[in-house]
Amino acid sequence: MGEPSFSLPPSLAGSRVPSESGEAPTCRICWNQEDSQPGGRIHCPCCCTTGVHDRCLLQWLLSGRENQESCELCTAVWEGDLTVAIRDLLAAAAALKSAQPDTAELVAAVAALQQREASLQRLLQEAEEAEAARQRDFERMRRVAAADREVMLGQLEQAKQWRRSNLRWLPPVAIAVAGAFLAGLSLGEQRVATHARPPSPQ
Repeated sequence: MGEPSFSLPPSLAGSRVPSESGEAPTCRICWNQEDSQPGGRIHCPCCCTTGVHDRCLLQWLLSGRENQESCELCTAVWEGDLTVAIRDLLAAAAALKSAQPDTAELVAAVAALQQREASLQRLLQEAEEAEAARQRDFERMRRVAAADREVMLGQLEQAKQWRRSNLRWLPPVAIAVAGAFLAGLSLGEQRVATHARPPSPQ
């Protein structure tokens, strides 16, 4: 007794896919070439110009499609026969699953990526906060420097005004002091001359 197989009415094994470039045809579902694995034949069961593996078409139809009588792309009714051994199909699926990371590894990888993304986001936020703080410090220092400059300019202006005021009164004061000094000197000379003169005869 042969292995159990799956057949779809009204049959699904159309013509082999022609190769215009001479290269091996590829499956439009998995994008792999025809192989010797169970259900590895590529053919056109509809009016589409691209072929499909027997196993890929079977898995696609068994994935819960409501319309199993015609192609969803070209809407043509399936043609030909499609027979795939269920046991071989399950064995191929098991081999494919064993070659891929399991769910736990995928979850761990996703969690690691999420953690890395969170760390990068945190570093980015810290960098933005540091840049904002640096900008605030720069603005504060600029305001302080501007205020100090205004104070210094004000002090210089006051010093200039004080100097101008003193220089304006300096000539009259100097003249008055010199005049007083000369007057005092002349009076002193007169007194000396008076005391040095001999007394007149009586």
